Parts: sequence; structure tokens; C-alpha cells
Amino acid sequence: AEYLFCGPDVRSQRRGSLESWRDGVASMATAPMFLGLGVSFAGALLKPMGFNGFAVHICGDQGCGKSTALELASSVWQSPEHGQQWSATVNGLENVLAGFNDACCCMDELGEFRGTRLDNIIYMIASGRGRARSDQTGTANRPQKRWRGTLFSTGNVTASQHTSEELHGGQSVRFIEIPVLANESTKSGAHADAVKRLTKANYGY
Repeated sequence: AEYLFCGPDVRSQRRGSLESWRDGVASMATAPMFLGLGVSFAGALLKPMGFNGFAVHICGDQGCGKSTALELASSVWQSPEHGQQWSATVNGLENVLAGFNDACCCMDELGEFRGTRLDNIIYMIASGRGRARSDQTGTANRPQKRWRGTLFSTGNVTASQHTSEELHGGQSVRFIEIPVLANESTKSGAHADAVKRLTKANYGY
């Protein structure tokens, strides 16, 4: 069957070469970075495999290399300098997710989320549809935003720590949290800088 890719137009956000990006990843990526890459590539495989979207969140102390792993995952689709932030409003988040259909949305700093119901956001990410809203007259519904993709997230805190409530049942399946220890994602400051140089010079492949 023919598969039509509907993700972001990476051709307009492409720099460097696939070979340089691939060789750099092979030589420098650590386990958390490979995890992020797997989540990033998985976004394009959901439709042909018949899977729903999901999110993976890595958390740990500042300086453990979370943001570097996020930048590498983001470089699959776009310049890592165009990364997304959890500080967006719910409406803004819907627009962001819809822009990464059949792809992976990479979001930094879960602790900056200011909404009151993170659990609803988790279900929204996995369901692939935004909230139903009425038009200005109140007599008809506006078209819902829709998407199908993955989300790779970072933060100093877990979702449970941020909301002071444990994730339950379907939430923990849709929003998978993995702790990252110090120096597990990046081996040193020089290593992190080398990965950042790689992703700024080569992305969108």
C-alpha cells in the first residue's frame, strides 16, 4: 500500500549531509541519545504499523545531558534550535503537535508546564486530537486539530513530581518516564559540545 508522509517539510529545514549526521551519531551517541533517536524515528512508523502515538520523558538533574539528547532527536526533523517548550498553552501545544504529524515533537523542560491538568495533556498527545470547541456563534464545532506522532520530552522532574500525583494505568503507558543519571547521556562537556556542533551543522535527514 502507498504510504503518504504528512510530517513537517524537512526539505525546508535541511543542512549539511546525511553521511556527516549518520557518522557523527554512530561515533558519539550514548544510550539516552539512541533512545531519543528511536522515539524520533518511530513517529514516521506509527501509521504503517497501526500504532497510536506515545511520549517518552527522560528526567534527571541539570547537567546530565538531557537537552543534548533532545537536540539530537530533534535534528532528525529540523534544526535543533527550533525546539519546542512545555511552557506553551494548551492551544499552542495542539498547534505544535499538529505540525509534527507522522513525526516526533521534541519538548524541553516539563517543569515549565503551567497547565492544571497534565493528565489530560498526556491523553491528548496519545489520542491524536485536540479539544472540541464551538465557533463564535456557539452553534457549530470548529474542526479539531489532529495528529499522529511521538513526543520526546525532557525535564528535571517527572510528571508525577510536577503534578504531585502518581501516573496511573493508561497514563504511564502513554507517557513513559525514564531517569537519566549524571554523565549517562553525555560523557563530558567536550562531548556535549561536539554533539551540539554536529546537530547544528547537519539536520533534517
